[in-house]
Amino acid sequence: MTTALYPLTFRPIYKDYLWGGSRIIERYHRKTTMEFCAESWEITDRKDGESVVAQGLLEGCTLHELIQEYGASLLGEAVPAANFPLLIKLIDAKESLSIQVHPNDASARESGGEAKTEAWYILDADPEASVYAGFREPVTPEVFSQSVREGHLPDLLQHIPVKKGDVIFIPGGRIHAIACGCLLLEVQQNSNTTFRVFDWNRVGKDGSPRELHIEQALRHIHWQDADSALQSPTLPQPLSDTCLCSTLLKTDYFNLNRVELTGSHTFAADASRFRVLFVEKGTMALQYERTLILQPGDVCLLPAALDDCTLAPLAGTGTCLTIIP
Repeated sequence: MTTALYPLTFRPIYKDYLWGGSRIIERYHRKTTMEFCAESWEITDRKDGESVVAQGLLEGCTLHELIQEYGASLLGEAVPAANFPLLIKLIDAKESLSIQVHPNDASARESGGEAKTEAWYILDADPEASVYAGFREPVTPEVFSQSVREGHLPDLLQHIPVKKGDVIFIPGGRIHAIACGCLLLEVQQNSNTTFRVFDWNRVGKDGSPRELHIEQALRHIHWQDADSALQSPTLPQPLSDTCLCSTLLKTDYFNLNRVELTGSHTFAADASRFRVLFVEKGTMALQYERTLILQPGDVCLLPAALDDCTLAPLAGTGTCLTIIP
């Protein structure tokens, strides 16, 4: 007999890229022997990172196995996917990431790779923290290539100071980099295609320069992209007497909201799509047949087939992000 679905948490998958720090481990009390952690893949359905259920009767099952078994009951009637459509991760940039670009849907079809639109929610930021996103003004491939050769590429890009609570939108085709000092939640299409164009003269663990992908990147960069990547969330609106909700970002691939709770709030059943919760602040009790305690930094997948469930801070107030495809 198929086990009934319930709110699901997963074992994090840690990545120790050379630019990572220790804030994910320390802030969220993660149990790992790693000293540094650049990324923690919280929910993913990929061969290079497959989420495994951490609790309940389905513990030990992979997310991909659940999708094969439950289909629309897990993902929702409006999410026609053979695998999980998103990749949700935490990123700790102790050092700056490379300047890079990802394909969008159109360029991926034409030139290869997986399309990747993403968004960053800044969870914490050093006083001088920043990101690079988009051009200061439209450029040509010739000017771009020359700046790469001469080591001046950052001068062409918008350099955006960031603080806790900021939201940055990175559609496929937008040149970008997370600079040092940022701890963030990244929500993205299920893709791991990255074309690196500038790496701050850094060398890899073997002492050699890291590979760049200039020619591939030229086929995917949006040359006219001088729009602001910094988003303006809506003012908080009441969903109930105990819940205020701000819309942080709406895209063709996911919606990102922030809810502030002063008491119990019911998330109504919605068979059309799944919902993901990320706890930003406060210890939360999620009630659905049984009570699941969620701490800051925890991520929980609410399958589409669930009936109503409630979420409440155990003391004072709490905040969480909701991610909906």
